[in-house]
Amino acid sequence: MPGARQFFTAKAIGRPLSSFTGLRMFLAALLALSLGLMGCGRAQRANPVTQDDYAVSLAIAPSPPVVGDGRLRITIADRQGRPVTDARLQIEGNMSHAGMTPVFTQAAGGEGGAYSAAMKWTMAGDWYLDVRVTLPDGRIIGRRFEVSVR
Repeated sequence: MPGARQFFTAKAIGRPLSSFTGLRMFLAALLALSLGLMGCGRAQRANPVTQDDYAVSLAIAPSPPVVGDGRLRITIADRQGRPVTDARLQIEGNMSHAGMTPVFTQAAGGEGGAYSAAMKWTMAGDWYLDVRVTLPDGRIIGRRFEVSVR
């Protein structure tokens, strides 16, 4: 049967392509598309398993968080449950998709191990907060919290 093995007809040059050539073109286009899409997102990690002896927790007001101004309360305790005071906290908020500008803030306080920070949620969606804690002895610990903003 004439033309039974044709996959496409290349109209620009007017000759039939074999199914093998058409398949190669399709696979090459699929590979190019896949490689192009790999750069569109930022790699995300789940909350890491910590290698330190500190409990770090996060509370957000309002709860659930909404677009606009919010408040973060971060509480830190050592392995014996004693509050950690006099730490310095830096917080970076990012959306889970590429293209958004991060939001940076610092937490103040520390009385009773509780630190407070203002947070500006610039858009609804999935966020993650990276909290970097510089302990009073200079050691640094970090935590990542996932947040859904309405």
